[in-house]
Amino acid sequence: MKRRTVLAGFGTALLTSGCLGQTQSKNTPTGDGPQPADTPSRTPEPSPTTPDDPATEQPSDDFRTIDCPSFRDADVTVCAQTDNYPIMLQPTSTTYQVVQGNSTIETLDLTLSNTSDHSFGFNPHDWRLDRYSGDGWTKVAPEGVAEPWTNVAPNGQYEYELTTQQHPSPANGPHQIDVDLTSDVYALSIVGNWDTGRNGKRIECIALINVVVMSKESWPTPTPTPDP
Repeated sequence: MKRRTVLAGFGTALLTSGCLGQTQSKNTPTGDGPQPADTPSRTPEPSPTTPDDPATEQPSDDFRTIDCPSFRDADVTVCAQTDNYPIMLQPTSTTYQVVQGNSTIETLDLTLSNTSDHSFGFNPHDWRLDRYSGDGWTKVAPEGVAEPWTNVAPNGQYEYELTTQQHPSPANGPHQIDVDLTSDVYALSIVGNWDTGRNGKRIECIALINVVVMSKESWPTPTPTPDP
């Protein structure tokens, strides 16, 4: 999780550009891609293990009683907390702390990685955020979806940034997801087509995130160090 100081008086900016990793070529528009259904579907299928993939962070205790959900029409559902697959959406941390009324903006970065030898095409604006409660999952955002299509080349990446407040960012910075959040478990998902030839698959990638919203008063204040 990262913190950014709020600059007094900066204007609201519409920041929807994505950031591709250095191993990835520039976004290649290929026309409008097929849009998946937004209704929850079946239980996710188990995914094969790939020893060459980078290790993922250990599951948080907050998720041990929560099965990885599935919200899209896909051949395979991949959950960052439990699976190891060539196409993964991975957060830098499973916990996102938000301090209300503070002079900084807390953000959480997520990386969509393609460690395979084949291209992965998806609509970066077609992310979906759901909130978990005892009654199940409820969609939080977005209400509408634009339709640009992006290819993540083999060994490429696409960067997202979850935030509760828009802030200035480089044009080639991460794709900002700006939403109001409460202290709950959330699932961020994307879906796309893994182009492996005749055996190509539609892949749904999910990252579970434990959001902790705190007031400025409850945030611990650093103890000043006395001068020697």
